[in-house]
Amino acid sequence: MATLDEDRNEVRHQLLEAERLLSGDDPEATASNAATAKMEAIAARHDAAGHLVELLAPLLAEAEDKQVRFGAATFLLSRGHADLAVPVLETIDVLEASIVLAQWRRRQQPGTA
Repeated sequence: MATLDEDRNEVRHQLLEAERLLSGDDPEATASNAATAKMEAIAARHDAAGHLVELLAPLLAEAEDKQVRFGAATFLLSRGHADLAVPVLETIDVLEASIVLAQWRRRQQPGTA
């Protein structure tokens, strides 16, 4: 089994790979989606073990690539760690970040799914 650091490095790699592949010639984004799925599987395993924050929080650091920060924050937000994710997403100058935050905020309002 991989160590936490090894899994964190793999998450970082898969997030960067997903971004690289997304800008390629794959209109279905199949390869990019596969890289994202690998990252999500690693993160889900750590979430189930109670180690998600330990896995992803270091990837929120400003020294990390913007896409890595965005991916880690988005996953943390989806798993109830808004306290960590929202400040990062608010500082990332990426259109998707504002979309993710808007969708999440709508879901937080009473009477919405």
